[in-house]
Amino acid sequence: MICGGYSQVVDALASIEVQQNVQLQSIVKHVKWSREEPCELTLEDGSKLLADNVLMTIPLGCLKAGDVEFEPELPPKKQDSLKKLEYGYLNKVGC
Repeated sequence: MICGGYSQVVDALASIEVQQNVQLQSIVKHVKWSREEPCELTLEDGSKLLADNVLMTIPLGCLKAGDVEFEPELPPKKQDSLKKLEYGYLNKVGC
């Protein structure tokens, strides 16, 4: 948990002066990523976006269900971590 809420992350990113494009509330269906080339995102409506940096907030249930396809697949270590994560109760405590 982040003290003050996760919106601080988005606010910080949006305040970067070189920021060219912030795409909010876009349902991503396919992520083609590479360490050498821009990331290519395919949205639910079929449109494509290219980005040097991507911050995705995907619900755990969507990741576990495979609602978003990654190319290449996520590394085995990350896939194992996702398999181990479980759903549970969440209590927020103010900071």
